[in-house]
Amino acid sequence: MAANPISLSFVQGDTFFLNVDWKDDLDVPMDITNATIRADIRKEYATGVVASFTVEEVDLSIGQFKLILSDTVSAALPARRGSAVTSFVFDVNVEFSNAESLTPIYGYLKMQRQVTI
Repeated sequence: MAANPISLSFVQGDTFFLNVDWKDDLDVPMDITNATIRADIRKEYATGVVASFTVEEVDLSIGQFKLILSDTVSAALPARRGSAVTSFVFDVNVEFSNAESLTPIYGYLKMQRQVTI
């Protein structure tokens, strides 16, 4: 179940959604019914958390959930001074009731500054 990095983009101040349909290496849906899902955003891997995605359960028995970054949260993310684009890193951590912890998704977020305010 090796995760590959992904790159996502959004506009600062917009609501951002990511639908997740997690399957194992054999394309079998993951049952994450009793798991805890967290997803944090940082400027760099060794820095503090600047925001967290809200996790909405869709159908955990078949590995479906949604990550949401509200318009308020995305508007409050720190923009890189003098740049139209700011980069962040993120990951999704799934902790099962047996204390096993897996990362199905990780990667980069690119935030474009909003033009129309």
